[in-house]
Amino acid sequence: MAWLRLDDGFPQHPKLDGWTSAQKWALVELFAYCARHRTEGHVPSDLSLLPRGVTTKVIMLAEDCGILERSEQGDLTVHDWNVYNPSDATAAERMKRMRERNASRNAKRNEGSNADRNAAVTPRARLPSRPSEDEEPEPSLLEPNPPTHPELQDALGGRVDREIGLERLSPDAIVRQLREQEAAT
Repeated sequence: MAWLRLDDGFPQHPKLDGWTSAQKWALVELFAYCARHRTEGHVPSDLSLLPRGVTTKVIMLAEDCGILERSEQGDLTVHDWNVYNPSDATAAERMKRMRERNASRNAKRNEGSNADRNAAVTPRARLPSRPSEDEEPEPSLLEPNPPTHPELQDALGGRVDREIGLERLSPDAIVRQLREQEAAT
């Protein structure tokens, strides 16, 4: 995890007079990007790599007020980045020690894991997606059964209209819809 040092008076800094809160936040996002990716304050020229709020307008405002500096080669860097966010020479060694410490601690925690108990679990039973060649498929699985509600059969003249999807509704729901349609006409 990278850390970013930011003065608590940053939002009220005179260089940011006239900036909106969104623009100030975009600048903080830019600083966080530089810290997270350990760029030493260098801003990538490809804006698509930066957080969404960091627009060309924010970059130009920051450059105009001196927060960002452009080198002779055209690269942008955060002014005095190394003064306020110096690189940490001991970070790599510290991270290595932390990983080793965590590895031994995690090994102890995982000793009582469920791996031995879960190894003997049988695979979940699955239904065949298609009947085998020698089996006759069950007819109810191939075509949905039309509803047999007596009022529905009377209202539809003894047929179920599959084009409008009536077979997907319960018989009571279909009767309710038919009654609502009749009441509306």
